[in-house]
Amino acid sequence: MCDLTDNDCDFQVDEGFDADFDGWSTCEGDCDDTSGLIYPTAPELCDSLDNDCNGIDDDVGDPDGDGFTSCTGDCNSSNGNVYPGAFESCNGTDDDCDGVVDDGFDQDADGWTSCAGDCNDTNPLVAPDVVESCNSIDDDCDGLIDEESDGDGDGHTNCGGDCDDASPQVHPGAAEVCDGLDNDCNGTTDDGFDNDGDGWAGCVGDCDDNDSAINPDATEQCNGLDDDCDGSIDEDSDADLDGWSNCDGDCDDNDAGIHPSAIESCNGLDDDCDTEIDEGFDADNDGWNACEGDCNDALDTVYPGAPELCDGLDTDCDGVIADADDLDGDGFSPCDGDCDDGNPAIAPGEEDVAGDGIDQDCDGEDAEPVDPVDPVDLPDEPGDDDDAVDSDDGSNRLDTSRVELGCGCSTAAGGLTTGPALVMLSLLLISSRTRRRRDFV
Repeated sequence: MCDLTDNDCDFQVDEGFDADFDGWSTCEGDCDDTSGLIYPTAPELCDSLDNDCNGIDDDVGDPDGDGFTSCTGDCNSSNGNVYPGAFESCNGTDDDCDGVVDDGFDQDADGWTSCAGDCNDTNPLVAPDVVESCNSIDDDCDGLIDEESDGDGDGHTNCGGDCDDASPQVHPGAAEVCDGLDNDCNGTTDDGFDNDGDGWAGCVGDCDDNDSAINPDATEQCNGLDDDCDGSIDEDSDADLDGWSNCDGDCDDNDAGIHPSAIESCNGLDDDCDTEIDEGFDADNDGWNACEGDCNDALDTVYPGAPELCDGLDTDCDGVIADADDLDGDGFSPCDGDCDDGNPAIAPGEEDVAGDGIDQDCDGEDAEPVDPVDPVDLPDEPGDDDDAVDSDDGSNRLDTSRVELGCGCSTAAGGLTTGPALVMLSLLLISSRTRRRRDFV
């Protein structure tokens, strides 16, 4: 049991009664045996708990007696003037514990307050850490205006125009020499020594001061000159390691597949650097090769954009054979013989109206008109060899003044007045016309 006694004589006292393993059991005074942060000698924390089991939560004390503890926001428990709500003073201290030092006292927001040494808290360019300038202002707040020194002893200060107060060879009035410096502080380096005006004088590396294209900053060209003044002429590199450099004729030194000895491929590139692209790949000479989209490089009528023809081919290489468009919906397209695909009344097989000047059946000609007197197309009369239907001028009519009766005798047609005779005459006329038509056909 938990009684500070080794009841079972195992040389352990109250074993099994320290549930949180903090070295204290409940019978030893642990007021919360489920938390390892709570036991009689634990340090008091600001966690609203009685960490040291003295019966008081967060009793961390108020050493400075300002009525605030660290648990209630006192950011300095050793200074009674510092606590939440205290009046902020310009003293380099966060008096009110709001996390900002001297808040409200840096009017120009340059990081310096007047109490910290800012001699002009309305000008952010004036503060103790600012570099003094020649402007009649105490920029660095050291009490001196435009203070300066002659660091190189050349008799000139920075406010007196010395553009390099660390070099006695540089100051206003110094003789300009070719040394890469602005000796006379006039803003120009080596003025009078750069003949070609490229920014480089001969004394600082320009190997041809009469040619502005030649200087250490120039890019080497394939021209027999040392453009970049490095002592080498037309030096180049083989960036793509294809054995050819730009001066050797490599037109793309970033692609190892492109150089003068490469084999031309159909890829939209000048592989062999001969200034021609994909030469030799337009077999039908239609201006298009296979890699440009020519879907049949054996026919010069087939290429992208070619007019579609009635040939069963994809002439324009769009992936669609568009030979059979029937625009007027009559069942026939131009490729099927429709001679007017904008008129559904005109198509092969339609009835052709004779003499109207329109080829309705698309056979290449308009139907001929029929003789209104004799619908039978009689044989051409002597001297008439045209194809028009002959008009009936009477010369080819059947002479019915006498009619053969088929019995070896004849009679005048006018004499047949009886019914049987009239019937026989009609039959003879019909038989005669039928024979004539058959003969003419």
